[in-house]
Amino acid sequence: MNYWFIYTLVLVGGVGLFALLFMLARRQLQQSTQRRNLVENLLVSLLMTFLTLMALELGFKLFFAQSDSFRYTLASQNWYERYWQENSLGYRDVEWTPEKLAGKTKVMVVGDSFVAGSGIADPKDRFSNQLGRLLGDNYVVFNVASPGWDTVDEVEAILNY
Repeated sequence: MNYWFIYTLVLVGGVGLFALLFMLARRQLQQSTQRRNLVENLLVSLLMTFLTLMALELGFKLFFAQSDSFRYTLASQNWYERYWQENSLGYRDVEWTPEKLAGKTKVMVVGDSFVAGSGIADPKDRFSNQLGRLLGDNYVVFNVASPGWDTVDEVEAILNY
């Protein structure tokens, strides 16, 4: 399910629940002012704690992204959403067209997360892209890699590319 939908649902549901509890407490404790004040203060404290935690969650989602190659943590999923774009073949590489490849020598760099550039926000900073710049305009360098690949996966990718 969509993260933002769930976040909004929890936020609205939580605030609504606190409002309902607050109204019920006021209605039930109309005679005892001291007790009513205690319950109201407790509910306001819980509401502020809830809103603080929701604000922290939002802050981490918007401003904290960290790659761990496996996409298990929310921070890693956030990093992949921001920085990891794949071409039509499923690789973190440019979309190669026949026009871009015409008359050029082709070099294929195959590997795992290191080659794919896990943890590198801009693919231009990967060694395969730097190799392409060093070789010049007469060469194209394909980046055929995926996090978690082993030698068998890499051989299959070479044969299928």
